Amino acid sequence: MLLQQDCPSWLYAVTQGATTIWERWDSLRPDGTLNPGGMTSFNHYAFGAVVDWLYRTVAGLDAAEPGYRRLRIAPRPGGGLTHAGADLRTPYGEASVSWEKSGDVVAVTAVVPPNTRADVELPDGRKLVVGSGRHTWSATVSSGATPAALTVDTPMSQMLDHPEALAVLRETLTRHWPEAAAHMDTESTGSAGYAEVSPRQLAAFFAEGDVWLAELQERLGGL
Repeated sequence: MLLQQDCPSWLYAVTQGATTIWERWDSLRPDGTLNPGGMTSFNHYAFGAVVDWLYRTVAGLDAAEPGYRRLRIAPRPGGGLTHAGADLRTPYGEASVSWEKSGDVVAVTAVVPPNTRADVELPDGRKLVVGSGRHTWSATVSSGATPAALTVDTPMSQMLDHPEALAVLRETLTRHWPEAAAHMDTESTGSAGYAEVSPRQLAAFFAEGDVWLAELQERLGGL
């Protein structure tokens, strides 16, 4: 969705000359005609919410506590991207993070404003706390790294990237708690209600939770 140029995607609108966010993925059709729907706006920022994800996750610049007195710096290279960066004017001054990937090495640069601190998580898993100033790190990551194993403690949001895991979760949950499975299908596993909930947390709400967890963990281990 982020990098492809066919509809639906964010770059499709760019290929059609867009300089604003549209209300519909295809507000303007490839043949130049307007979407025939009753509402077709060419300045409708709902889809622009992806920028929040680009700042907080891809570039890795976020607040660790309200007011940005403490920052979270956790860049996430991936998806074919080779570099990214973000900056933000906080009450304490400008904060910024940028990274560039060359081969298996990711160079990270961050600026932490005066009188603040930052919790840092580098792409290689290292965690540290730093004070104000300009910082640089080098992290080695394997292009063929094995994804982290999925368990009953994995948040639902991470399972969205694993269709087979989602299928197993829905299948097993349907047999043990069909009402919850039906709710997932209608409300979306990635919605605010489910995104950061793990199966273990969900299991606490129904009688067969322990049985479901044991079966789910076994099935996830086989993927």
